Amino acid sequence: MKKLFILLIFFFYDFAFCKVINIKDFGAIGDGIFDNSNIFNSVLKNIKNNETYKIIIPEGTFLISNTIELPENVSIEGLDPTISIIKINTKNTAFTILKNKEVNFYQYKFIRNLSIRGPEYGINPFSWKDTRIAADKSVGIKVLGYRNRIENCEIDGFSNAGIQLTSSYYNFINKCFIKNNKYGIQINEISTSTYISGSEFRFNSIALLIKNSYSIYITDNIIEANFSNFIDDHNPDNSLSNGKAIVFLNSNNNYVERNYFEEQYYNVVLDQSNNNIFTSNFFAVSGKMPENIRKKNQVTFVFKNNSSYNTIRDNTIETTSPDIQKTEIIFDNSDFSTNSINFNGDINSRLKKSWQNDSKKPLLKN
Repeated sequence: MKKLFILLIFFFYDFAFCKVINIKDFGAIGDGIFDNSNIFNSVLKNIKNNETYKIIIPEGTFLISNTIELPENVSIEGLDPTISIIKINTKNTAFTILKNKEVNFYQYKFIRNLSIRGPEYGINPFSWKDTRIAADKSVGIKVLGYRNRIENCEIDGFSNAGIQLTSSYYNFINKCFIKNNKYGIQINEISTSTYISGSEFRFNSIALLIKNSYSIYITDNIIEANFSNFIDDHNPDNSLSNGKAIVFLNSNNNYVERNYFEEQYYNVVLDQSNNNIFTSNFFAVSGKMPENIRKKNQVTFVFKNNSSYNTIRDNTIETTSPDIQKTEIIFDNSDFSTNSINFNGDINSRLKKSWQNDSKKPLLKN
């Protein structure tokens, strides 16, 4: 009864206090050809600061060629990502920038039930790409503000990032399918308090890049086959080269739990990153990857540049056949003895045997 009462409050609030705008009522055409940029911007210019709005994207493919800036009191919602589609045809465009003129402690903005397709949509992610061309502005959803929820979206085909969070707090990214981008999600410039869950990351060059940020929670996701050609081929010495699931650069106090990893060169890279926790994740090491990838070991963890006090516990690694290497962890020459590792199964004993008498290796806990 209490849950029903809360749902009714939200339902009543949505209709009583939120003004609903169907973008088609203002002349938008969803044929994938007509440029709707001016229509979106015209609607947003007439938004009143003291009211709350929801823009509805109906069935159709709505082309835009200019960046759309969404104010802090406006959400945007489709019917379903299979039929409500935003199409972006230029590499200097981000679909939406969620901006806050000041911190609003009580109101979330939503982007949900949409497909957002970039210029690389429908192009083979493993085909040759000219990585010399700068495409930093090619972003599906660019978040600069506070308190945002991105839910049930498909984001595909951006030469920089599917979702980019910059100095942004209090975000939820749930039930999204993020594929065929340089970075699936890029979080940087001291972003914090972001929860990423129930989503799938596939065919990105790097699924998640967390840089200079903290308190990012990554739980219950599928992270698989992220080695597309938006970045030059894998370089073991470069944390930002192709083929990685999660990269932490100078990022501390993050939490990674109950994720499924498969088919990356490196699954987790810790580069100058401390006090992160990895628990109850499943790493599948298979032989079904392309030949050029099978020749490279599928590494579980990489420790670089004095990463310290990280905890890896109760994770599981399985292989599809006995001849596939089950665990590989790579270290540079730094001292990593403050980190602790405890894998399930017989992995700990094998690591202990190979690391014996090396005081720089992490502590193995049973």
